[in-house]
Amino acid sequence: MEKIYFCGEEAYLQSSWHEEALNGVIQAAKRRGLDVVILRDSQEAGLDGENVILLGFSASWIARQTAAFQKLGARVMLICMEEDGIPDRVHIVELDRVRAIRDVMGRLHGAGRDRICLFGPDLGSVSDRERVTAFRKAAEESSLPLGEREVYPNVGSLEETYQTIRGELSGYNAALCVNDYLALYLMRRAMADGVWIPDDLMVVGCGNMPLGRMSRPTLTTITLDYLEAGRQAVEALIYLDKHPEIIFSVHTMESRILIGDSTGELPSGHLRSRTVENETGSVRFFEDGAVLDIMGINDFLFSCDPTDRAILRAFLSGKRSSEAADACYISQTTFKKRMSRLLVKSKTASRSELVEFLRRWKVDATLLQ
Repeated sequence: MEKIYFCGEEAYLQSSWHEEALNGVIQAAKRRGLDVVILRDSQEAGLDGENVILLGFSASWIARQTAAFQKLGARVMLICMEEDGIPDRVHIVELDRVRAIRDVMGRLHGAGRDRICLFGPDLGSVSDRERVTAFRKAAEESSLPLGEREVYPNVGSLEETYQTIRGELSGYNAALCVNDYLALYLMRRAMADGVWIPDDLMVVGCGNMPLGRMSRPTLTTITLDYLEAGRQAVEALIYLDKHPEIIFSVHTMESRILIGDSTGELPSGHLRSRTVENETGSVRFFEDGAVLDIMGINDFLFSCDPTDRAILRAFLSGKRSSEAADACYISQTTFKKRMSRLLVKSKTASRSELVEFLRRWKVDATLLQ
């Protein structure tokens, strides 16, 4: 075994988690003296007996690419969310979101929050329907009051979805959101409506987006460790290469809960601890303007190196350009080049627009480390 092939789903190539998973693969492969070859699709010759890591979440893409690579004679290792419905003879690194939902429900209940809602699931998605099931089961195990309105599905846009809960928000003291986009938007709109976070409402997201760590209040989130998933996929393939008799394996990675200001400290929980998806009818989540806005600032923050973040800290603190350069220990020439690049990446035309871009989502200078 001299190399490992990696193929990611095209729709997610620019996402931060795709980059993290690929970095994990590259790190583990380098440590083992292996090369990594990145593929765009399965239209490659000479893969008979080779090892391919697939990273994707659309059931149709997974099924299509898996079949194509297996036809070429490759061993397939899939990094995915759930193992149900995956084709035969595929090895899996599974990121367990369902167990994390039950865990965070227990911790919210342990913190005295007994009126919890689930915000934003796409009921056209198999994985989100499984989250709803996990949410309801956890509520039943805790004897939490549960009715039909404790689940607020995504109805097409973040604002429209918020409006479905807006008039009933006072009836809850905790909200579990299916991703960080929804959690950040819920907090922003709820605070504008006079809701205190976390005193009135604790909010939990899923995804560990940079924006959730760099804006106030910081977001409590369920994190999926894609970097470690990439590493484990490589280690599993090395083992399987030595044991070709193993034709199917599942390596489950538990999620973690990262505590932020949106909940404050949570006690340990006390709860007892994929069919092929028909995508017709699912919400077009990533076409919503508010989602694209959050995605834009999140990707911008993710792309910033420590010097970029130091410049942003200086701007948010009100420093002039000359003061910002001095604070970052860089020359004016370097500062101007950096500034130009930041404007391009943020799609803003001036320093004032850039600062407004950051303040719109309450990015905090003290968190830009």
